[in-house]
Amino acid sequence: MALTEAGPVERTITGTGPGKALAGRFVAGDTLDEGVAAARRLNEHGFLVSLDLLGEECRDRATAIGARDEYVEGLV
Repeated sequence: MALTEAGPVERTITGTGPGKALAGRFVAGDTLDEGVAAARRLNEHGFLVSLDLLGEECRDRATAIGARDEYVEGLV
């Protein structure tokens, strides 16, 4: 986790075409809406999918509560 939070590494992964292509194979989106849209597109082609909302950046109570709320939103 510390490695991906480093400025140059994060920019390489999220800010370049090759980095985005690599991450895009495993990451359906940066938001719940993007993830759901990607899952629906795959479902339309007969794929079964699952979504994980990663919360590894929760370091304080307010962020944890926000992550919890996103999990609940994803269930409804």
